[in-house]
Amino acid sequence: MISLAHIKEGGHRIKLPHDGPAFAEPQSKMKLGQWVDLIVEYKLGTIRVSVNGYGKTYEHAKVTIVNEKDKHGPRLTFKGGPNCQIIFDSVHLWECE
Repeated sequence: MISLAHIKEGGHRIKLPHDGPAFAEPQSKMKLGQWVDLIVEYKLGTIRVSVNGYGKTYEHAKVTIVNEKDKHGPRLTFKGGPNCQIIFDSVHLWECE
């Protein structure tokens, strides 16, 4: 699972799965309790994450949404912690070849 988390002081962190690296991005100034403009572009081996207009592309062998144990196949999921609420204002999905 590729994780996107907030940094307490502001910004976000991307963590790649299976003991992959993590990348701190304080420039996005993401904070809890505030609306976030989030864009995620993914293809196997590459992911681009843009938060509040600050975007970065990560190319690494650990960039994958494939989980052999997942019976539903590759997917993107959004999860919050206890008492967390995630609200989407607008979602656009495209499949590109």
